[in-house]
Amino acid sequence: EDDWDVVRDGELVDGRWSVAVEDGDARAFEAMLDVARQAPEPDPMDRARFEQLARWLDLPQFIDYHLIQIHAANWDWPNKNWRAARNRDLGNGFQFFVWDMEHTTALRDDPDDKLCVWVRDPRTGACGFKADTLGVQDLHGWLMHFPDYRIAFADRVQRRFFAPADPTALHAIDFPKVWERYHDRWPYGPQTPDHWRLERDRVLTRHFPDRTAVVLQQLCDEGLFPPVAPPALTVDGDPLEPQQMALTPSAVGCRETIVGTAVYYTLDGSDPRTPWSGDPAVPWSGEPSPTAAAYRGTVK
Repeated sequence: EDDWDVVRDGELVDGRWSVAVEDGDARAFEAMLDVARQAPEPDPMDRARFEQLARWLDLPQFIDYHLIQIHAANWDWPNKNWRAARNRDLGNGFQFFVWDMEHTTALRDDPDDKLCVWVRDPRTGACGFKADTLGVQDLHGWLMHFPDYRIAFADRVQRRFFAPADPTALHAIDFPKVWERYHDRWPYGPQTPDHWRLERDRVLTRHFPDRTAVVLQQLCDEGLFPPVAPPALTVDGDPLEPQQMALTPSAVGCRETIVGTAVYYTLDGSDPRTPWSGDPAVPWSGEPSPTAAAYRGTVK
């Protein structure tokens, strides 16, 4: 227990939210923030600075954490209700944890009454727009300047949004307590099983089924998911052998998805994409690596 630094949301001091300490100290966390503070408008080609800050983070977990908050459209965040921790003795990167997250699932929105508590999507007018968040201590917004972060973010979106899921999983949710007030949806006072069933059905039939597609498009508009239909790996036969692998285009992507783009791959674990050229007009660009091969058919 003595090996851990645990920090959380603090108070608003001189227009800036402070960092409070629960265990250990905040020296490492402040050192990470200093990397960003020294370059508030970072050069996207400054890979050294990006890598310096990224070393302080468990980056995949950091992205997953922000995806949860964006998908849930948590309006009581990011200035408050966050926790971060790292094992100081092992030198691990900070991991972020959900805290106090009841202001989600459009609980205060009433589409029938055209009421949106949170910001509307600037393109569609739909409730629940959170994709433009700067994140905890503005770290997500700072990292978004770097193509490597956007690609890492898009990779996590692909993994989290399109992995096979159990279609009955939502119906297994156990809501232990109905939120007492429903914020004007129902009168003050005790709630009944009928109130709970109506809210359960709203979440299961109106909120969750469309939310992922809505958020995906918001991420596309914010440059956090590329306008390229990602390839899907398919395998025929058993046992799995490398020569049995095949790539097929996916139909899932942004509103203006590019289809038919060439696919490059490597077999040595290296990135088939060279670093970004620096042209802000083509933020997803990157020439194929010299070690990459163009996909022509079965991978051998």
